[in-house]
Amino acid sequence: MVELRGGDRCGGLVFGFGFLVDSPGVLALHIKVLTSLRQSIEEERAEWEKLSASLKAKYLKHTPLLAKILDALVTRNNVEDNVQHYEQIIDAANEVVGSIDTEELAKYVADKSDREDDEAEVPRMK
Repeated sequence: MVELRGGDRCGGLVFGFGFLVDSPGVLALHIKVLTSLRQSIEEERAEWEKLSASLKAKYLKHTPLLAKILDALVTRNNVEDNVQHYEQIIDAANEVVGSIDTEELAKYVADKSDREDDEAEVPRMK
């Protein structure tokens, strides 16, 4: 459960994600809440870490979610232990890379390349 305190946009609202039905809209809401959480102090970072771990467990290998988590780690301020922070960034980056469906990416690149080749071969009539 994540509590957004008075200083945050949702002022004092408590969000529980267990009751929500899985859908792309719900996932987008989860990502939006995660990215809106502040990480200024240790308590806020702990809540963010807890929510991000929960979402990663629920949405395994969801690249956009993992990319948002990586982005939040990269832009985090007031880091006390730089070595641990950089290790978290590296782990998050590896998770993003690991979540990419390489076969699907290869098909997309090959299809795009074929279309560009076809367009280049069409003679233009004047």
